[in-house]
Amino acid sequence: MQIVGDGYHTRLNWRGTSGASVLALHGPSKATVREISIEGNGLVDGISADKIDQVGSRVFGQGVVLSYSVQANFFADQLDNTEVEMRDLLHQYTTSGSGPGIGVKVVGGPLAEAGNPQGGAINLYSGASSGEILLTK
Repeated sequence: MQIVGDGYHTRLNWRGTSGASVLALHGPSKATVREISIEGNGLVDGISADKIDQVGSRVFGQGVVLSYSVQANFFADQLDNTEVEMRDLLHQYTTSGSGPGIGVKVVGGPLAEAGNPQGGAINLYSGASSGEILLTK
């Protein structure tokens, strides 16, 4: 599947109540999302991807802008095999209800936590952030 926009002004904007994601990707799959702005309006995640932790799987982003998320602007959760690479990542203004929220949150996979790493990695190259905190666990 490919969803290709025409740059920043091509937008998917959430208009409902809180709950899901603007765009939910379910793996294993081969999906491309590019040149598009996705806005959860402070109610939902922009993009969520589940069931993607297979051997050889990868996620790549370049020039990604993440703003005004509720849980975290970027959240990698329990990936043992997946290699995630983000270049020129801008994450900003996550809220937690009482102040700045988490900008980048990474929770390692269960195999890595048990002392058996499988080669998965989260690599963030360059970029900027504003108005939030960072958390790694």
